[in-house]
Amino acid sequence: MNTAAALQQTLHDHIPLSRAMGFTIVALTDGQLQVTAPLAPNSNIHGTAFAGSLYSVATLTAWALA
Repeated sequence: MNTAAALQQTLHDHIPLSRAMGFTIVALTDGQLQVTAPLAPNSNIHGTAFAGSLYSVATLTAWALA
């Protein structure tokens, strides 16, 4: 298992919300992390990204880089 996949599995195992959000690590390089999360499970009543989901993606990304 590569490092990105291992990190994603750790997040999904210890922070179940990351799996429910569809949080996915696309690329992991020295000091950089590229992630994605689909809009559908993270949208609000207006069809735009829910602010709490945006915050969670940013927090998960920062935590993963720490």
